Amino acid sequence: PTSLIAKLAECSRRVGDRAAAKQYYARLLAADTSSSSRSDVYYILASIAREENNLEAAARYLDASRAGSTSPERRQKTTLEELELLLRGEDYKTALTRIEELLPQVNNDSLKQHLQSRMIVSYFRMENLAEADKRSNAFVRANPKALDLAAEFEYERGRYHLRKEETDLAIRRLENVRSRYPRAPIMPENIYWLARAFEMKGDAQHAIQLYDSLMI
Repeated sequence: PTSLIAKLAECSRRVGDRAAAKQYYARLLAADTSSSSRSDVYYILASIAREENNLEAAARYLDASRAGSTSPERRQKTTLEELELLLRGEDYKTALTRIEELLPQVNNDSLKQHLQSRMIVSYFRMENLAEADKRSNAFVRANPKALDLAAEFEYERGRYHLRKEETDLAIRRLENVRSRYPRAPIMPENIYWLARAFEMKGDAQHAIQLYDSLMI
């Protein structure tokens, strides 16, 4: 019976036997092809995949959990979790799709800002500078107090130029972050990549000073 398989799966997970737990949860899914509880099983499998640092599998399971859920709140929560995994796994194209699905459903201003900012970061990392700049400039105009996000966007511009080996442009952008947003949470990463930019340019002494400042 499925209730016994569920107990075996739960107990296997509690004792840390992920392999056995996954097998039992797979048997549950095979035995129950229509129940709403399938969404819960997929969610648990996503948690196991995260514990194993398998971000791609975790995102797939969360997507399946979202698709099988009838609760709008649960669907939104699962989609947000999937989004974070997609971003960590650098699957920016799918992340953009999830953000576009979520935004019309969101009424909370801070969550809306968060989603819009992740969309902008995704465009930067997909090397679509024109779209990223257009959206980030509009975002900063609409949210003048969101200084930490403005700093992150400028940091992403610097990283974009560094990936293109445009070191002078990268240094200019990363120095902008350092001078305009000294208390931004992104500052340690910003200083690291600014040091890397000077290193790439051949200015090892300046790079050493910046690297050393991160040791304090």
